Order: sequence, then structure tokens, then C-alpha cells
Amino acid sequence: MLTKSWLFRGLLLGAALVTSMLLASCNVLPASFSYQGRLLTASGVPVADGNYTFTFKLWDASSGGTQVCTDSATLSVQDGLFDALIDACDVEVYREPLYLEVTVDDSGPNPPETLLPRQQLRGAPYANSL
Repeated sequence: MLTKSWLFRGLLLGAALVTSMLLASCNVLPASFSYQGRLLTASGVPVADGNYTFTFKLWDASSGGTQVCTDSATLSVQDGLFDALIDACDVEVYREPLYLEVTVDDSGPNPPETLLPRQQLRGAPYANSL
């Protein structure tokens, strides 16, 4: 038969285990983020619908600097709109200020075009509270 002392110790150990598991899961940050945009021609008209190859590079400076991560994907573009999930970066790179550089290739006769300037990544208000 269990004594009250052993029962209390078991409950206390169980509560400590659950608390530590919850705290550990709260510190896990996703290593991905979504990015949406609209591609327009020089005259302000949406680019032709189709598949485009996007290359996303994260840098530690708004110009120059060191590239810290790269990801690429072929995305469907409709009415100039696209939606990407950038997920090839290690979560550790997000601890410092980062700038996103996007290069787009339509697989046509024109060379890939890098969209400038680089965009600084900024946290959402909730993320800043973590």
C-alpha cells in the first residue's frame, strides 16, 4: 500500500515532468516563414501568369555583408501574386538582424532579376513577446 508521502512525491514528480515538457516546447521556434508578394513589370502591370523560379537569400546587412542562408522554389504566379514558404534556414540565423534578397527567373530569354533593395525581416508583435 502506498503511503501518503510516496503518493505526494509521485504527484510532485509528475507535475515537475509536465511543467518541464511544457517549458521546453515553448522555446521551440519555427525555422520557416512565409513570404508573399506581387510581381509587376516596369510599367506597373502584373507579370504573365505561370511558374517562376525564386531564389531567397538571407544576408546580415542591407547591402554587401555575408549571405547566411539560401532557399529556392518554383512558384505559381497568378495576376502577379505569389506565396512562398522559406524553410531551408537553421533557426539560429534568426537571432540577428537579417535582410531578404529575392531573385526571380521566368526561364525565358531574360536573365534572372534580383529585386532590390533587400527587405529587413521584422518580427510580428506576438513573436517579439516570446
